[in-house]
Amino acid sequence: MSIPLVYITDDGYVLPTAVSITSAALNKAPDTVYDIYVIGYQLSNGLDEAFALLNAPGVRIHFLAYQTDQALENITSDTYVTSTALLKFKIPDLLPELNKVIYIDGDTLVQKDLTALYETPLDGKALGAVKDHACIELFHDNMNLPTYFNSGVLLMDLAVWRRQNLGAQMMTYKQTHDGLHYMDQDVFNLVLEDAYQKLPVIYNAMMPNFRGYAVPMPDLNAFYGTDFTDYADILNKAAIIHITNTYKPWLYKDVYLSDMWLAYLKQSPFRDIQLSLRSPK
Repeated sequence: MSIPLVYITDDGYVLPTAVSITSAALNKAPDTVYDIYVIGYQLSNGLDEAFALLNAPGVRIHFLAYQTDQALENITSDTYVTSTALLKFKIPDLLPELNKVIYIDGDTLVQKDLTALYETPLDGKALGAVKDHACIELFHDNMNLPTYFNSGVLLMDLAVWRRQNLGAQMMTYKQTHDGLHYMDQDVFNLVLEDAYQKLPVIYNAMMPNFRGYAVPMPDLNAFYGTDFTDYADILNKAAIIHITNTYKPWLYKDVYLSDMWLAYLKQSPFRDIQLSLRSPK
């Protein structure tokens, strides 16, 4: 069985996306086949060719160039995320031949096979996602919703999306509502509210949030219904590690998860790239 994974990138995320794909390829089961769809928005000349280098046994790369979208151009980027992230709303239209996909942000590392995630039943819901502990419990940025999920990893039923015309609804909502803090994530939550499948935290382990805010392990376990012993236990068991927040290891030196990310970079076709890393503030 082939499992479709989807990534979206602009110029700023080509390298981390390639490293995330490398990690997925290295850690899949031998009999798993990934069809990886990379949607590149307004990439500079030559950058699209980088993804062909990631083809490997059991890994098939499909690159889709997306050049013009006035709706995206008219939306201002937020603190961390450019309007390119809004292309998540368009995945059902851009990939009309697919009915179910795993969407993954580029600031991730995939360290387990994703077959079990793909086979998770959605029970008629449009998507599955992991609750965002920081937004709900720490920042209270959950828009007064009964629950709130992180949009960095999504198991998407594209057939449901198309039947309900959700992509167009979400883009319209974004265009007509000012003051939303998180680029695409707030819209996902406000439109869907609680109508999503809750996924285990191992599929979107937001480690910099957990560790950076020193969340007590009993609090995390109560929130996610888990029994982790410590942060290292979460890190070890996570299928997808999400490198959330500002200090990305391809931008800053000696930050949390740098060693892990750089190790995957060294196993990628881009191992010889010289990074210009800043010191964290």
